[in-house]
Amino acid sequence: MSQEIIVSTPMEVLGQVANQSARYALIERYQQKRSSETLRRQVTDVALFEKYLSVAGHITRGMKDDLSLWVGYPMA
Repeated sequence: MSQEIIVSTPMEVLGQVANQSARYALIERYQQKRSSETLRRQVTDVALFEKYLSVAGHITRGMKDDLSLWVGYPMA
């Protein structure tokens, strides 16, 4: 098995950090506009989804807080 080493330039790293910050700012803005009941329900729904995935054999943790789990590639 071969392994590829990926080296990011400083500008790429800065871009990745900026993108991650923007994602979290969007989530925070979204949450500020929702009622506490809606947010509570969403947390409960994500916990239930994590339980479903674990029963299906997938390891899950922190899906509520880790946005990288919701996309097809890791967020750096």
